[in-house]
Amino acid sequence: MTDTAHPVQETHALLADGWTVEIRPTRPEDHAAVGWLFDRLSAENLRLRFFGASRRAGRQAADRVCGSHSRPPGAAGPARGTGRRPRRVRDRDRPLLREIALTVADDLHHQGVGTLLLEHLVDRAGQDGITTFTAEALADNHPVLKVFADLGLNTVRHFDGTAVH
Repeated sequence: MTDTAHPVQETHALLADGWTVEIRPTRPEDHAAVGWLFDRLSAENLRLRFFGASRRAGRQAADRVCGSHSRPPGAAGPARGTGRRPRRVRDRDRPLLREIALTVADDLHHQGVGTLLLEHLVDRAGQDGITTFTAEALADNHPVLKVFADLGLNTVRHFDGTAVH
């Protein structure tokens, strides 16, 4: 099975603030916009996303999400400026397990973008036979932990110091 078995289609969704966004896979030409997203994150949101306030981590994430040679096929984002980016990566030892990571633009918190992206990603993954997701967050990152809990998926949490898996 390949990641292109079910190509991700572009779709439109309505946010809580009334804006419509287009959800689509990221492309190499999105690299500058994704880099801009990470560059504009507050120090607190950088800490919550990368477990530290490093701008370099954001640039590396933009490379992973938009790189033409290793682009994660589940990565998607709204076409309206900035947004959250889930990341799906292949785990060679556990082929039905994928990692999810979200980044929230400071000005798009609480608009439903992350929930929409994860719902679309879970649907797409299910079409490819993926049955389990893993995520890592800081224990004090209550908004992202709530997003995962509110998806209605069967979840197991494991606390490891300041992180939750």
